[in-house]
Parts: sequence; structure tokens; C-alpha cells
Amino acid sequence: NPTFSFSNNIAECVDLTDIEIVAIISPDANSSTCSKVGESQQIVVKVANNNPNEDVSAINIHAVISDGNSPITTISESIDNIPANDVVEYAFSRTFNVPNVNNYSVTVFVDRYDANAQNDTLSISKCTDLGISETSANEINMSQNIPNPANNMAKVDYSIPTQGKVVFTI
Repeated sequence: NPTFSFSNNIAECVDLTDIEIVAIISPDANSSTCSKVGESQQIVVKVANNNPNEDVSAINIHAVISDGNSPITTISESIDNIPANDVVEYAFSRTFNVPNVNNYSVTVFVDRYDANAQNDTLSISKCTDLGISETSANEINMSQNIPNPANNMAKVDYSIPTQGKVVFTI
């Protein structure tokens, strides 16, 4: 029969590693300016290593751009190193094009198991400017008013490249 002996010395191992997504700097969620559809955007974040004793390396960081329901673009990269108890600004090397939707979200997260999973993810929402782009401006057609000269009942036929709200001002 096996015998076991126990010691009164107990060693405790505590992992203090805590990687935190502190802020999404770009795109700026606090800006009242909407993003232009199709425009290239770079994601810039602040990431903290809250461990007071150890540097952390090879941190996998991800960004998901979605329309609110489903992902449109996913970017995955790696941060080489964050010194102990420090905050770094990280700019994703890959960019994304602003989607053709009214609003989109950017969610950034790290997939590292750590002491506080509550601060591993951060999201922002951003509006888009679904106005007429320069490339689609050539696809807008407006006909001559009928009758010409106009009276109190004039008709103007028009066509636009996509369905949407039209404001016609004279």
C-alpha cells in the first residue's frame, strides 16, 4: 500500500497577470463626426499590463468590426511586449474600410487567460456618413423640370444609385 507524507509548508502560486484594454483611441467614439463609408480606418488602443512584477509578451489582440448583428471584418495581431505595470499605445498594422451601414461597432479584446477577465474587452459604436460619395455622384440623374418655366405644380424626375431618403431643396 502507498504511503503519503504531508509537509506543513504550503506554497501558493498566484498569477497576477492582468492585461486590460484601457481605451479605444481610434476610431474616436466620442467624436460627433461620423465615419465616411469606404474610408480606411486604423484601430489604435491603449493596453495595460497590471502585473506589478512581470513583463508580459506575445499578447494576442483582436478587433472585430460588426454591423451590430454579425462580424464584417476581424483583425488579429500580437503585441510583442508590455512592461510590468505599464500602459502602451498599440496601433493595429492592418486597417479596415468603414462598412456601408448606418452604425458599426469596433470590439477589441485579448484572448489571454488572466486574473481579471472583466477588463479584457472593450467596444465602441460609431455612426457612418451614408451620404453620396464622389464615386456614386456620377450615377445621380436629375431631369429637367416640367413645365419649364416652373409654376406652382412642377415635376422633376431623378434617380440615385441606392435606395434612401432624398431631400430636395430649391
